[in-house]
Amino acid sequence: MISAKLFPEDLDVNGLSLITGFHGIGSTGFLALNHLINTLKPDRIGVFETDYLSPVSSINSGKIITPFEIYKKDNIAFLRVAVPPLQGNEIVFLRNVCEIILEKNFKELILLGGLDAQLKKDDSNFRYVKTSSYKLPESLSDSKPLEDERIIIGPVAQMLNFMEVRNFPTLGLLPFATSIRLDPRAASEAVKILSNIFNLDVEVDTLVEQALELENDQPELLDNTKSSPSNIYS
Repeated sequence: MISAKLFPEDLDVNGLSLITGFHGIGSTGFLALNHLINTLKPDRIGVFETDYLSPVSSINSGKIITPFEIYKKDNIAFLRVAVPPLQGNEIVFLRNVCEIILEKNFKELILLGGLDAQLKKDDSNFRYVKTSSYKLPESLSDSKPLEDERIIIGPVAQMLNFMEVRNFPTLGLLPFATSIRLDPRAASEAVKILSNIFNLDVEVDTLVEQALELENDQPELLDNTKSSPSNIYS
C-alpha cells in the first residue's frame, strides 16, 4: 500500500481553505494553481512524500521544487501537484491525501479542473460541482452547476467522491477548456472565479496573452474543438 505523509508532521493548517488543481483537460487546474502561486508568492509550508514519488525535481530561485508541495498565503493553502504519482498508484495516493486533509482540519477543499469546451451550449464560461456539505458562496449564486449525466473522471472525481462520503465541504470548479492543448484562457477563468470567492487581487493578463499566442500559432485546432462532442470531464 502507498503511504503518503505530510512534512513537517506538526504542520498547523487548521481552518485554512485548500486549493489544488491537476493536469486534466487543457491542464486547466495545474496552470491556474501555478499562476496563483507565482503571482501571490505564498510561503512553502509543507511537502507530501509518497512511496511512489515520481522521479522528478526542478529548481526555482535556487531551491529544489518537489512534486507535491503545500503553500500558504493568509487563510488559503495551495497544494501544487507538479506531476502525478507513478502510474497505477494515483487512487491510493489521492485517498491518503484526502485522509490527511481531514486529519489536519482544513476548512474546505477547492478542486480546479477543466470541462470539454464541446459541451458549452451557452455564454457561461464554467460549471461547478460540490459535495452536499459545501455551502455555495454568494459570488457563485448565479452560476450553473454541472448538468445531470455528465461524467467526471480523474483526480477531481476521486476526491469529490471521497469527500462526499465523509461529508467534507468540497467544491469543483470546471472552466470550459480545449481538450487538445494547454488552455491558459480556461485557467484565467478559474483564477477569476477564485479571486471573487476569496477576494484576491490576481492579474490574469499573463494567462490571456499566453492563450492568444497559442491560438494564433495553431488556429486550426480551434476549429477541431467543434466536432465529436463528449459528456466526459477528464
